[in-house]
Amino acid sequence: MSPPTSPLDSEGNTLQRTLVLNQTGTIDDSSLAKKLQKTAPDSKHGHRNFLLLDCRPFIAYNVSHIKGAINVNCCNRFNRKRLQQGTASLADLATTKEGKEALKKRNWKDIIVYDDGSEDLSCLPSSHTLFLVIKSLVEDLRAPVMLVGGIRCFQVKKRNFFRAAASSG
Repeated sequence: MSPPTSPLDSEGNTLQRTLVLNQTGTIDDSSLAKKLQKTAPDSKHGHRNFLLLDCRPFIAYNVSHIKGAINVNCCNRFNRKRLQQGTASLADLATTKEGKEALKKRNWKDIIVYDDGSEDLSCLPSSHTLFLVIKSLVEDLRAPVMLVGGIRCFQVKKRNFFRAAASSG
């Protein structure tokens, strides 16, 4: 039997967690809106110098998402476990062919990640979908940036940057 874990290790490897927190930037809704405005209205994520990853369930993504966002399906237990164990990459979990190809490219300056409404990465458990996606990006030597307040905060203030269910992208 293994010895009991200390309170510091109850969330998993604290050194790794600290690294993830230190390597992750943040962006607010206004700054993201400015970045999106610099992108031509008809361009896809391939014409930007950043990727936008939606970490919500596929159904929520289909209802509405930020234009050009790629859905990474790791909300179900099976895919979340695959991501935790390193048996699946984010590209494997992308829900579209274009998303898979975009994630395999190494030329992205920033990768902006969002969920429903997370405010602070340090408050999330290591098993949280958003934390797992960001951890995977850090391990892949990428530069993850978390949208503070997630889609809820952005949606309230920046409605013109959304795709509804009837349109694609």
